[in-house]
Amino acid sequence: MSESAASPHLHILENAQEGADACAAHILAVLSGALASQSLATIAISGGSTPKLLFAALAKAAFHWNR
Repeated sequence: MSESAASPHLHILENAQEGADACAAHILAVLSGALASQSLATIAISGGSTPKLLFAALAKAAFHWNR
């Protein structure tokens, strides 16, 4: 288990959009770190309307999803 997974942090944000943006930034950082040392990374996110803001934030990111 990585240190970040073993040491949770509480982040209190103003609204759902800030939460989605913070989650997207964290996901992209973890993916970038994984892809720095390996050629593939996998992510699973629930469907439905719950992660809609997260999906929008990830879609706007300057990230090379096809690698």
